[in-house]
Amino acid sequence: MNIIYAQNPLATRVELDDNDRKTLATNIRIDELENIICAMGLYSEEGELFDLKRVRETYKNYLSNYGEEAFSEIVKSRVKECEEELLGYHCGDCVCVACTCMKCWAEQFLGIDTTKGLGKHEGNIIDSVYRNKNISCKDAIKILEKNSIQIPAKSAEYHVKWIETHLKALEWLKNYEKYCLNAKKYTKKFKI
Repeated sequence: MNIIYAQNPLATRVELDDNDRKTLATNIRIDELENIICAMGLYSEEGELFDLKRVRETYKNYLSNYGEEAFSEIVKSRVKECEEELLGYHCGDCVCVACTCMKCWAEQFLGIDTTKGLGKHEGNIIDSVYRNKNISCKDAIKILEKNSIQIPAKSAEYHVKWIETHLKALEWLKNYEKYCLNAKKYTKKFKI
């Protein structure tokens, strides 16, 4: 696996080799099976939702919809989707967009996090600095330093969280520049 750090941290690329694809496929397969087991388990425990007929229906649906060949095709398709997302841009709940970030979702299956330590509100600030601009990380840092939130003193106590979030985004971006951009490329090897 090669992680290629970009000037925009939300655009860091993750390139996979064949072993990574196998790891990804195995983890996706496990995730799908866990979802099926959880669906059956929901109705098999004693209590308000107990319904053995529903458990049987869930299992029969699994068998008819996900025979081994069909299941393998679904896993293959999801691996391809994940690989495409890993080359793309973070856009979702990790940067305060009301949807799942498919890149984060793909990264979780590989046990990596290219935005580790970045909160969604800080991610939103960083995203807004880079949006529709082709700028360097140094330029983004300058923008954040220059455009620190200016709050009138009389209302500052109500905006502490905004100020803290802005400062955290700036600090995270400085650390990204120092530790990731200086590395340029990171190779992670998995053994299966």
